[in-house]
Amino acid sequence: MFSALMASIFQVFIPVAITAYLLIGWMLYSGKLEPFGDRKDLDAKLKALKKTRKEKKEKETNFALKKWMTFGGGFYGTAAFYTYIAIELKEVFTFIGKVLDPANWHFSITLELFINFFINSIMNFVSALLWFQYWDSGDRNDIWINFITAYLGYMVGTKLANIHLAEDVGHPQLWRWLKSWRGRRTQARAEAESD
Repeated sequence: MFSALMASIFQVFIPVAITAYLLIGWMLYSGKLEPFGDRKDLDAKLKALKKTRKEKKEKETNFALKKWMTFGGGFYGTAAFYTYIAIELKEVFTFIGKVLDPANWHFSITLELFINFFINSIMNFVSALLWFQYWDSGDRNDIWINFITAYLGYMVGTKLANIHLAEDVGHPQLWRWLKSWRGRRTQARAEAESD
């Protein structure tokens, strides 16, 4: 039980907290979401946001927020989104490993490749929706531990995102830094093209 709890803290609690912090933090910072009082207030605001976007037929342009909303947003969507990213990253690194292995250089683009890619995408999506089983080590109690630690991670992440917005520390500084970095990179690219 203790080992399952420790594994869940590192595999679920911490990553879900970071994911919630970044997703909610970005929505708060960008003005897509207003600061909230408690979890129920946050859930109500997320639900209202989804309803408004659906009525106005607005499409989300940010890939992470779009995927998060595809998984439903909120607690469950955050855990599913994190699991989806973990699965996809694992597959990317596996693919890179295969590409770098000279024994696998007989790679060819065929219809079978596209069919396998499509089936794999669906399987990854379903695995992400069943995230509590994906992180399960085989013991039935792990599922409950994963649910509880994921929920606590979500609560910690969203609370910190809300507090850090009000105090202008943490994620607001990160988003400002990213914006200035992109600006410098765009400016350097424009200067290089004009030379």
